[in-house]
Amino acid sequence: DPRRLAALAALPLTALYALATGADVPIVRSALAAALGFAGVLLDREVDVLNGLALAVLAVLALEPGAWLDASFQLSFASVAGLAILSGPLRRAIPVPRARAGLLARAGEALLGALCASAAATVATAPIVAYHFRRLSLLAVVSNLVGVPIGSALTVTAALAALASALLPPAAPPLLLLCRPLASLLLWANDLFAAPRWAAVGVGSPGVLGVAAFFGAGALAWRARGLGRLACAGLALCALLLPPHLRHLAAGRRGGLEVTFLSVGQGDAAVLVLPDGAAVLVDGGGEATGRYDPGARDIVPWLRDAGVREVAALFVSHPHPDHLFGLPAVAAAYPGARLFSSGRQGDEVSAAVLARLPPATVLSPGSSWERAGVRFEALGPPEDSAAWTENDASLVLRVTYGATSLLLCGDVEREGEGALLAATAPEKLHVDLVKVPHHGSATSSGWALVRATRPTFAVLSLGRDNRFGFPAPGVVERWKSMGAAVFRTDEGAVRLLSDGKRFRPAPAATALDAVALWRERS
Repeated sequence: DPRRLAALAALPLTALYALATGADVPIVRSALAAALGFAGVLLDREVDVLNGLALAVLAVLALEPGAWLDASFQLSFASVAGLAILSGPLRRAIPVPRARAGLLARAGEALLGALCASAAATVATAPIVAYHFRRLSLLAVVSNLVGVPIGSALTVTAALAALASALLPPAAPPLLLLCRPLASLLLWANDLFAAPRWAAVGVGSPGVLGVAAFFGAGALAWRARGLGRLACAGLALCALLLPPHLRHLAAGRRGGLEVTFLSVGQGDAAVLVLPDGAAVLVDGGGEATGRYDPGARDIVPWLRDAGVREVAALFVSHPHPDHLFGLPAVAAAYPGARLFSSGRQGDEVSAAVLARLPPATVLSPGSSWERAGVRFEALGPPEDSAAWTENDASLVLRVTYGATSLLLCGDVEREGEGALLAATAPEKLHVDLVKVPHHGSATSSGWALVRATRPTFAVLSLGRDNRFGFPAPGVVERWKSMGAAVFRTDEGAVRLLSDGKRFRPAPAATALDAVALWRERS
C-alpha cells in the first residue's frame, strides 16, 4: 500500500521538522498531530481530531508541565479545537451549495472553507487574546487568509534551509535567499492589516471566570439547536465583553475615591478613580531607553480592565522619563483628557514627548482643579524654582476627598521639601496618605517632611531590584517610625479606598473579578 509506505517515511521527517524549527509548543502540537495521522494510516485507523488534540496536550504537558500558563500554548490548542469544532458548522450555515465541478467553483469553495476556518480559529481564541492582550482584531478573519499561506511557505522554506545547512551546506544559501522575500511579504501583510486605526479594538480582560464562562457557553451552543444555540452564543459574547462593564458598575455602586499606585517598573503612575467613575492619572511611568512603554503595556490595560471609560485629567509631576514617557499611550487611548503640569519642559527628548500630549495647563501653588468632589491642589513648586533641578521642581499635589487627603510628592528632594515645608500651612501637610518622594531615595523624605505629614499610609513607587538601590532602608524606617504602614509597588500594585472619612487598603482591582468588586462596601 503506497499510502502506508508514505506514512512510514513521513514519521521520522515529522520529528526532524519539529527539531529543525525549534520544537516550540505550536510546532510540537503540529508534529504530534501529523504523527497521529500517519500512525492512523499505518494502523488503518481513522484519527479523531479532538482525541488527537487531547493526546498532544498531554504529551506537551508531560514534557513541560508549566506550558499551560503560556499564551502560545493556549492560543495554539484553542485555535485547532476551534478549527475542528466550528469550521464545519460555519460552512453549513452559509447558504451556498458546495461546489463539486469546475475550476472556478472549486476555487470559490476553497475560499469559503478558508474563511470559515479563519473565523473558527478567531472565535475560539478571542477570549484568550482579550485576556492576555486586551485587544480584539476586526480584520483577523481576512488577514489570516493572506498571512497563513505566506507564513506556511516561509516556515517550510526555513526548515528546509536548516536541514540543508546540516546535511548539504551548499544547498542552504538559495533556500535562505528565498526566505527573505517571503519574510518581507509577511511583514508587509502584517503592516497592511494593522494600519487602520479601527483594525483592532481595545477591551478589558474578561478574567479567568469570563474565559471559563465563554468556553462553557460555547460548548452549550455547540450542543444546542435553533434559538438555544443563538442564546448560548449570546451568553458567550457577554462573558467576553461584560466583565469590565460590571467592574465599572461596581465602582459606581461603591462610590468614594479609589487610589491605585500601579507597578510600572522604576517609575511613578497613580490612578485615581473618582466617585463619578472617571479616572485621573498622575504620572505615567516610562523607560529612558524605550525598551518598553508602561503606558501601553501596563496603564491602558489596567484602565480597560477596571472598566474606566473616561480619563478626565493627566498630571505630570516633572519631565523625567520614568514619570512622563507612558502618558502619550494613555492620551491616545483616552482622548479628551486635560493635561496639568508645572510648566517645565525638560530636555529635548522630554519636550518632544510633551508635544505629543494635549496643551498643558500650568499649576502654580494655590491653584487647583476639582471634579466629583475630589480636589487637586498644587502646593509646589514655587515660582522662584526656575534654577532648581527637575526633581526638586516637581509638581506637588494635595488631593482631598471629604475628610481624607493624600500628598503626591513627585521626586522632590531636600531643596524642594524645604520650600514645601516653609510655604505650606501645617494643617495642609498633615495627610492620610503620602506617595513617598523620589522612590524612597536617601536624598528625600527628610525628618521634617515625615513629621509634618504623619500619614497613616506611605507608598513607595519603584522597580524591583532597581540599579539605584531604592528604597534607602533608613527612609523606610523613618516613615514606619511615625506609624505609617508602608507599601511598595515593586511587590505589586497598591490600592486604597476612601469613603470620605478614612482610607483603607484593598486588593489590587485587576486581581478581582466583578463579583468581588460588587461585594465591596465602604
